[in-house]
Amino acid sequence: HWLAGSLLGQDGRQDDRAAAITELQSALEVPGVSPFVAAVIHVAIGHQTVLGGDLDAARAEFEEALRLAPDYIDAEVWLGDLAWIEGDSAAALAHYRKSDEGLAAYAARYANDTAAAFAPALQARLTLVARKLGDVAGERAALAKADEQLAALRQEVPDWPLVGLAAGTVELVRGDQGAAAAAFDRAVTCDQTLAGTREMVEKLVGAK
Repeated sequence: HWLAGSLLGQDGRQDDRAAAITELQSALEVPGVSPFVAAVIHVAIGHQTVLGGDLDAARAEFEEALRLAPDYIDAEVWLGDLAWIEGDSAAALAHYRKSDEGLAAYAARYANDTAAAFAPALQARLTLVARKLGDVAGERAALAKADEQLAALRQEVPDWPLVGLAAGTVELVRGDQGAAAAAFDRAVTCDQTLAGTREMVEKLVGAK
């Protein structure tokens, strides 16, 4: 069910999203699902629900994911993204900062490589918030840190799709749409499951 839901969610069509959510919900009903796996599935459901436009239902999924796995920052980042889309810069900033502060624990407990990819993407989000709040120094510092983290990633794993996704995010926030599109295209070509995340990042920057 989990795999079927993930595959159905790739195409972006509304019918496929509904079917993906149904499959993912069925995965939650399988006996013996651990709290962490359930949290991952709730984030996946929330992701599809956001793309379908129901932000309140998506928020409930991300909050449930955090209840099950409080240090699973995927859900925390999503809550920040929802707050940003809804125009609540203070709430977005709080979620993004909490996510950034939790990267080390996330890396130790779950996935060090994913945490490394999260790092520049989070700094890009912090850049957006600082820009909106008129914090010029904060904006410059966050973008510089994103560039530094991204450079390190590119040196270590240049062909990893999540590096392309992070690069696209940073470049889009910087305002270089051509570089962003090229990076996103490379990432999605390698891993089509990233198409929805690309769509979300484009919504975030468009909501500035």
